[in-house]
Amino acid sequence: MTAISMKLPDALIDQSTHIANELGISRSALIRQALTREIERITREREQKALTADLKNLAANPNYIAESALLDASFNDIPADDAEQWWEDPRH
Repeated sequence: MTAISMKLPDALIDQSTHIANELGISRSALIRQALTREIERITREREQKALTADLKNLAANPNYIAESALLDASFNDIPADDAEQWWEDPRH
């Protein structure tokens, strides 16, 4: 593990020391946990933004829309030779 040096406001030092003591861990362990969680949060946020952008791009893509419509329409096609009719709810 690599050691780093940083300057933090006194209030943050006091709060982190108090919470670390309550949790029974070192202040360094608390700061590692907080940094790990913040990195995970930022990563999730970036992934969500990228996914949102991708979905918006798909929604604006006429080829995707046409292919989706064809696929959707094919779900309504009932195979003539499928006697099981597994897609129907037997309770109805």
